[in-house]
Amino acid sequence: MGLRERLEWVLAHRVTSGRQWCGDAGLSGGYLGTLFTRMSRDPDADLRRDELVRLARAARVSLAWLATGDGSPDDPAPSSRRVVDQSDLYAHRATAVAMARELGIDHAAISAVLAVDLGGAPDPSVRAWLEEAMRVERRLSNPFARARSAARAARGNCGK
Repeated sequence: MGLRERLEWVLAHRVTSGRQWCGDAGLSGGYLGTLFTRMSRDPDADLRRDELVRLARAARVSLAWLATGDGSPDDPAPSSRRVVDQSDLYAHRATAVAMARELGIDHAAISAVLAVDLGGAPDPSVRAWLEEAMRVERRLSNPFARARSAARAARGNCGK
């Protein structure tokens, strides 16, 4: 069963409508229609990792199943088997980092998230930490962004 078939299975068995599912996932109401059109043109079309995470969560299906077809839609969330670093000062970050590793997010992006010091501010949600790791990964994968970061670092203006 390919990704399109798994998405169609979710539409038939887990959600009331595609628009509602997309809304619950924080995506535009027409997202699935656009995705299916793209998949019709290119059967190998894929979702961005953050979109896949959102859709799986909103439909309450296994992320591994939705992403790969392995297992079943009802497999327990990986969090029940996830190894979380208990020494991290930020519990939500530790969980998000474990999830990021499971999702195959780039090690440099994970390291950047682990380097964040909130200076006593409250621990953001797991979702916020995971989205930050994905944002950093996208930035690191952009050659123009890497060049800008390298130039800033050379000037001693990191983060500005």
